[in-house]
Amino acid sequence: MQKVQGWRTALTATANLKGYDIRDAIESEKIQQIVDHISSKFCMSARYLSYLQDVVGINTHLEELKSLLQIEISNVRTVGIWGIGGVGKTTIEKAIFDTLSHQFQAAYFLADVKENARKNQLHSIQNTLLSELLRKKDKYVNNKYDGNRVIVTTRNRQLIEKDVALHEVPMLPDDDAMQLFNKHAFRKEVPNECFKKLSLEVVNQDKGLPLALKLQHFLSLRRIDQRASKSLKRTLDFKGMPKLEYLNIEECTSLEEVYPSLKYCKKLMQLNLSFCRKLERFPYVNVESLKSLNLNYCSSLEKFLGISGIMKQGTAIKIMMSCSGIRELPLSLFDLQSHLTLLHLNGMGNLVSLPSSICKSKGLVKLHVSKCSKLESLPEEIGDLENLEDLDASYTLISRPPSSIIRLNKLKSLTFEKDKSEDRVNFVFPLVNKWLLSLKSLDLSYCNILDGGLPEDIGSLYSLKKLCLRGNSFEHLPRSIAQFGALEYLDLSGCKRHTQLPEDIRCLSSLEELHLGGNNFEHLPQSISELGALRLLYLSYCKRLTQLPEFPQQLDTIDADWSNDLICNSLFQNISSLQHDICSSHSLSLRVFVSLSEDIPSWFNYQGMGTSVSINLPKNWYVSDNFLGCVVCYSGELIDYITAHLITICDDGMSSMTHEFALSNISKYSDVCNIDFLLVPLGGLWDASNANEKNTK
Repeated sequence: MQKVQGWRTALTATANLKGYDIRDAIESEKIQQIVDHISSKFCMSARYLSYLQDVVGINTHLEELKSLLQIEISNVRTVGIWGIGGVGKTTIEKAIFDTLSHQFQAAYFLADVKENARKNQLHSIQNTLLSELLRKKDKYVNNKYDGNRVIVTTRNRQLIEKDVALHEVPMLPDDDAMQLFNKHAFRKEVPNECFKKLSLEVVNQDKGLPLALKLQHFLSLRRIDQRASKSLKRTLDFKGMPKLEYLNIEECTSLEEVYPSLKYCKKLMQLNLSFCRKLERFPYVNVESLKSLNLNYCSSLEKFLGISGIMKQGTAIKIMMSCSGIRELPLSLFDLQSHLTLLHLNGMGNLVSLPSSICKSKGLVKLHVSKCSKLESLPEEIGDLENLEDLDASYTLISRPPSSIIRLNKLKSLTFEKDKSEDRVNFVFPLVNKWLLSLKSLDLSYCNILDGGLPEDIGSLYSLKKLCLRGNSFEHLPRSIAQFGALEYLDLSGCKRHTQLPEDIRCLSSLEELHLGGNNFEHLPQSISELGALRLLYLSYCKRLTQLPEFPQQLDTIDADWSNDLICNSLFQNISSLQHDICSSHSLSLRVFVSLSEDIPSWFNYQGMGTSVSINLPKNWYVSDNFLGCVVCYSGELIDYITAHLITICDDGMSSMTHEFALSNISKYSDVCNIDFLLVPLGGLWDASNANEKNTK
């Protein structure tokens, strides 16, 4: 019915049209008038619709040109349009031609004059122009007619005669430039909100030049940073971005797909899609220039198609896929061979195995598979990774490392730590056979290691500086452990079946930090006093421990249960054994004892909140048989260090001495330090005392 009604309306309008009266006229002339009228109307409307409605900022130019052309005047007038290349001169000229040509008996738009001039065809151009204007091919006209309007364009202002009206075309203003770019790049004037910043970058780069905005789009774009664009669901088409080097789409939480044309970005060096949790489709990525690929926390991404392109010689790439949903690594990934230096696969819960082809990556330096909860083994050829320095396989199901692992002679850090609460099979480490020459750190914590689970020749790890064995089930350590001449850190805490520390622990001449907390020791070997480098001794939660051994002179920190009277008595017995050295000291020597408790022990006589505390020394304090010094306790967290001041004041109120020293967390491996006990010896107080009164506050 709508079509029928439309036709009725059209026919009614046609019937009401006023015709031409030819009774007193020449019929052929009237027919020509009708043809010219219809032709001009059709020409104007068609061209106007096809060109002008999408020309950004054209109205301002049309108004000025109409003013310069002065159509209402019957003289001959020429207008020149001047501007730099690509600014839109021809577009403006075409627009004014389409708008006004129907008002002239003859009109012709002559394009590509410059190109034809280069071919020495100016005479032919002239003939074409005149023939079209007169609609005759055999007649040449050289004179000008009143009412003519000539519009020319040029980049050279000097070519325009002085009597010619001039219209200068400037760069597009920012708003028009943005509108033009969006129309051609996104097919709409207002793009997705997340592309506004990117559009502005391109517009500023092209500086309002219309040709660049229309044709180049993203051709010159080198960086795209759309991090945290929450509404972005699909990336741009990368096919028109041959110079793209940096792409950051981090935390685009709605992103579902990356455009497949990404593989054409041969100059791409950094690609970051971390935390795109809804990303489901990721295409091939070109690695010819790629240095970093980050797919961390893309938890919905189950398949990675792989890589394309060949990397340049001498280049390296880092690939991060931690906590992604990828189920299987693409085999093409390991065609990178010597180029792949870092591979992070931490927390990939869907990963069941590593392909053996990973061992072709001879340049791999870091391999992390921590928290891959379904991973049960490493490839047998793992020892072929000749440049591997860091292997983290913590919190996996791996219980039998392949024997070839010992051939990793550049390996510096090796971790198989397990979760404390897991029910596990017994872990067995292979014989060392004097390999692993560079290993400095070995962590086998909570691996449920029984006697025999550690190789008897473990002591041949001569470069080892840190050994973590906490939470295991062995009763005895291999005898070769005494060969660890470079060992600085040993953690045996939580090994409840290990009830006796061997006497030959004295051989660990470089040991600085010893963790024995949570064990069932009743006593410690006296040979601990021979550990000449020991600075920190951790004994917390050793509930059966009743006494402490003699301390090495350089020991700075002891972590113990200071609420235990037996431990405290043992501590003061140690201090008493140092009585001679303490009393003869004429400088403030500092000994620190640490507790993980936040409560100051009750046996401190003077306690308070704040930054200072004052005490009165007992009578006859200067008699060394009765008084060794005083102990100061500080409770608080030491992130770095603080400066403390000890001010001794004689009772005359005049004589005083200030000592300044630092409290700091001196552990290399831990920043937990809650309570510090400082021993201030007699000699340090004596220097500040009054020789006559001997009374000091």
